[in-house]
Amino acid sequence: MNEVNIGIQKSNADFSAHVFSGPELAESWIKENSLTGVLTKYPLDQGI
Repeated sequence: MNEVNIGIQKSNADFSAHVFSGPELAESWIKENSLTGVLTKYPLDQGI
C-alpha cells in the first residue's frame, strides 16, 4: 500500500490557506507567491 500524505501551508490566519498532494507542489506554490508560514505533513484519512 502506498503512503498518501498531504501538506498544508498556513499563513497568518486562523485556518490553513492551501492543501497540496506533495511537498514539491507546495514548495513551488510558496515560492511563486512569496508566502511564509508553516508547511506541515499530515496523513490522509487518519485522525491526528
